[in-house]
Amino acid sequence: MWPAVPAVLRSSLFAFSFPRDRSDTGPDTDPVMTNQRLSIWILAGINLCTMLGLGLVGPILPLYAESFGVSYSTVGLLIALFPIVRLFTNLPSGIWGARYGEKRVCTAGASLVACGAFISGSAPNFGWLILGQALQGMGSSLLVTNVMSFIIRTTPSERMGKAMSVYHASFSTGVSIGPIVGGLLGGLGGFRLPFLAYGSLAATSAVLTWLFMQDAPSEREAPREVGLFRQKDEIKRLFRNFEYVLALLLTMVLFWVRSGARHTTLPLYARDAAGLDTLHTGILLTIIQVTGLIVLWPAGRAVDHSRKAVAIGANLAVALAVISLGWVDTFSGLVLAAIFVGIAMGFCGMPPSVIASDVMPATVRGAGLGLFRMAGDIGFIIGPIMSGLVISYLGYSWTFTLLAMAALIAGLLAFRMTETLKPSGSGQKEVDSFAAERAGGIPP
Repeated sequence: MWPAVPAVLRSSLFAFSFPRDRSDTGPDTDPVMTNQRLSIWILAGINLCTMLGLGLVGPILPLYAESFGVSYSTVGLLIALFPIVRLFTNLPSGIWGARYGEKRVCTAGASLVACGAFISGSAPNFGWLILGQALQGMGSSLLVTNVMSFIIRTTPSERMGKAMSVYHASFSTGVSIGPIVGGLLGGLGGFRLPFLAYGSLAATSAVLTWLFMQDAPSEREAPREVGLFRQKDEIKRLFRNFEYVLALLLTMVLFWVRSGARHTTLPLYARDAAGLDTLHTGILLTIIQVTGLIVLWPAGRAVDHSRKAVAIGANLAVALAVISLGWVDTFSGLVLAAIFVGIAMGFCGMPPSVIASDVMPATVRGAGLGLFRMAGDIGFIIGPIMSGLVISYLGYSWTFTLLAMAALIAGLLAFRMTETLKPSGSGQKEVDSFAAERAGGIPP
C-alpha cells in the first residue's frame, strides 16, 4: 500500500522525521533510516489517537456505568476489567505479532478497540458495556505490544532512546488531553458521545496502521511457527539474562510507583494533609504529567548515551521525589514536589523498554515483549491496592516510604547490570548476539 500513497502526502510526512544528530553521516541519502523515522512518527500518531480516545472516556466511565443501576463495587470491577484483560492478553499479543506480522495484529487491535468503544457507547444494558470494555482491553494489548515490537525491530540501538521518547510522548499527550475533551463531550452530548468519538479515533488508527505500517524484509522472511511452548527454551534463556529480568523489574516498579503514588496516595494526601480541593489536586496531577512529558526527549537522548546511568539515577531520583511528597503539607510545597516527581518519572520511564530491546533476540521478541508488558500491568494493578492497604493501617508516611523503597531497590539493582548499549568483555558474547539479532537486518 505504501507506493500507492500520493507523493505530496509522503513528502509532507517526511518533514516530521527525527531531528538528526550532528554526528550523523549522510542520513538524507539513507532511505532505510528515513522510512524508519517516518514510521516512528506515524506510529506515534496512531498511539496518540488511541490514547486520546482512552482519555476521552476516563472521566465519564464510572458515571456511565452507574447509570445502569449497578453498585459502586461493580463499577470498580468494570474499571479494573480493562487492565485485567490487557494483563492476560499481552503475552499472546506478542506471539501473534511474531506469527502473523505486526501490521496485521496492530490493525486488528485498533479495530477491536473501535468495536469495543462503539459497543460501549451504544450498550443497551450493563452486560454489553462489559463486553465493550473487554474488547477495548484486548485490542489495546494487541496494538501497543506490537507497535513497541515494530519500533524495537526497526530502530538501531543508538537511536532507541529517541524513538522510545516519541513513543512515550504520544501516550502521555493523549492521556493528558483526553480527559479534558472527554469531559466537554460528556457535558455536550451525554455519556455515550465520548465513546462514539473514541471508536472513531480507534477506527482512524486502524486505517492508518494498515496504510502506513510496513513489514520489514526480516519480518517477511521470518518463520511464523512460533508459540509459547515451542519457544520455552529460548524464553528460559532470556530469563537467565540479568539485564532482561532487571528490565521487567524496572517497568513493574515504575508502574507500581506511578499508580500507587500519583493515582492513589497523592490525591488522598493532598486532601487530608494539605486540605486541597479537587481543583488544586488536579493541578498537581497535571503538573506531574506535563513535566514528565517535557523531559521525555532529553531522557531519550540520555538513554542513547548510557542505559545503566539513567536507570540508576532516575530510580534513585524517583525514590527521593516520592519521599519528598510526604515532607510537605502546603500547596506550594506540593507543587515543587510534583515538579520533582514529574522529572524523575519522565526519566525513569525510558530505560526499561530500551534495555529490554537491547537484549531480546529476534526469535523470541514477541513473547519477550508480551512478558515485559505483563510486568508493567502487574505493577499498575498492585500499586493502588497495596497503597490503599498501607494508608488504611499505617498512614501516609509509611505509604510514601514503601513506594520510595521499591524505586530505591530497583536503582541499586541497576548497579549490577552491564551497559547494554555497547556491551564488552568476554562474558558478554550472549548479549552481543542478542543485540545483533534484535537489529533485524536494519543497518545502524
